[in-house]
Amino acid sequence: MSAAMAAAARGHKVEIFEKEDQPGGQLLSASRPPHKAAFMDWVTWALRQLKKSSTPVHCQHTVSKEEIKQQRPDAVILACGAYPVTAPIPGLDSKMVVDARDVLTGKVELVSPVVILGAGYVGMETADYLLAKGIAVTVLEMQPFPPVGKLTAHGYWLNKRIKDADGRLIFGAKVLAIETGSVRYRHQDAEREENAALIVTAMGAKSENALEDVLKDLAISFRTVGDAKTPRRILEAIHEGYKAGEEI
Repeated sequence: MSAAMAAAARGHKVEIFEKEDQPGGQLLSASRPPHKAAFMDWVTWALRQLKKSSTPVHCQHTVSKEEIKQQRPDAVILACGAYPVTAPIPGLDSKMVVDARDVLTGKVELVSPVVILGAGYVGMETADYLLAKGIAVTVLEMQPFPPVGKLTAHGYWLNKRIKDADGRLIFGAKVLAIETGSVRYRHQDAEREENAALIVTAMGAKSENALEDVLKDLAISFRTVGDAKTPRRILEAIHEGYKAGEEI
């Protein structure tokens, strides 16, 4: 959306294609934890700007190699974001295992207790979200130190809210297996088990940029921006998108 606004302002004819049923990307889930609702204000504002410039947004439309071949656009900005990654853990394909973004966007029926795998920002904000709804939460993190520190205001209050709501953070925990109603893990040279009615994965993300090879083969000018380049924060995504729209 940021790229489209900049390109449209320069007189380009621009179209946006979004595979999900609404625009916003990861802001749809990132705006759901406590104190983050304002993130959606940017999406609402961006959509108003795109409407003013008559820039169409095609939702539920996944662009294919064949479509690019047929349409032959003069240029493409890839802002496909990133998809969640997981580890090769036995039992991770269980029905009780869900992705954090599906939890935050209301696609999952919430039950207690919950075990979250991963204590990065996604895992911690999902814990904050669940604890605010009265769900008991334990976060298991493989690293021995907290990925989200307390030196920033956001990190400080995030850690404080989780602690005050009796959320449990266990660092240096290597998950061994997902079993019926529990997670088995190793911590401090001892094998332990944590009861769970729901297990949430928040183990990181990998860039979605498969169309790069297609565009290279067709010799179509393109720019890759935001999480499609490398997973980062919203500020980098908006800045890179806008810069690409100004330069392409």
